[in-house]
Amino acid sequence: MSLRVAVVGATGAVGSVMLRLLRERGFPAPEIVPFASERSVGRELDGGLVVQRLADDTIRGFDVALFSAGATRSREWAPRFVAAGAVVVDNSSAFRMDDDVPLVVAEVNREALDGHRGIVANPNCTTMVAMLPLKALHDAFGLRAMVATSYQAAGGAGQKGIDELVAQIAPLAADVRQLCDDGAAAAAKVPPPPLSSAASSAARPWHDCAAAGDPRDAETNAASASDDRAGRRITNWLHAAEREAPQRRHLGRGRIRKGLP
Repeated sequence: MSLRVAVVGATGAVGSVMLRLLRERGFPAPEIVPFASERSVGRELDGGLVVQRLADDTIRGFDVALFSAGATRSREWAPRFVAAGAVVVDNSSAFRMDDDVPLVVAEVNREALDGHRGIVANPNCTTMVAMLPLKALHDAFGLRAMVATSYQAAGGAGQKGIDELVAQIAPLAADVRQLCDDGAAAAAKVPPPPLSSAASSAARPWHDCAAAGDPRDAETNAASASDDRAGRRITNWLHAAEREAPQRRHLGRGRIRKGLP
């Protein structure tokens, strides 16, 4: 089997890793086409791949489209890729709460793929990692409830979050003692975030940042709020698994949600 694969958001922090892993793991795709924003069109990436523009005439003929370009772009372009014949795997928050879109962790509920209608969602990185040991623990012992607290990495905000963290390191490292003695003075040394973003500090959980009024861009804010609402569902899924123990073979068809219960 050979596939023609599109990677949407190919120049971002996640998209670039997707491209690298497709190469390193020998994914059966004789043609991989990167897509990104207009300002990146024509840029040559590793392996000689050239970034293409998103347009109705450039998205035809793909078997699979991997999306990591933000919820807004996913909502606009994922259905158009599906209409053009592709199966979309979306890494944004756009479809995680949509009951018509399977939310899949392959090692946990891969059978949910059987009912997809062209779009498949995956959870946020925090949940994707947590669900693997949780599934094993549930199968072995039967989990009844869980409490999760997520401390998100700066990279969770994408390349702009990484850039912001890099810009903070040098001025703070110049006087480490000041971090203990005068946090306000240390914070004043930190340059303003790039563009209009103010990604959260890597040392604070998202809910603390939100309570403090961190000025995030609207899409990140909306995605985080969606994830917070979605998170209340993971404990429900585990409770349902306990109630339906005699039919465990069907558990994977329940939706896996992410975040804080």
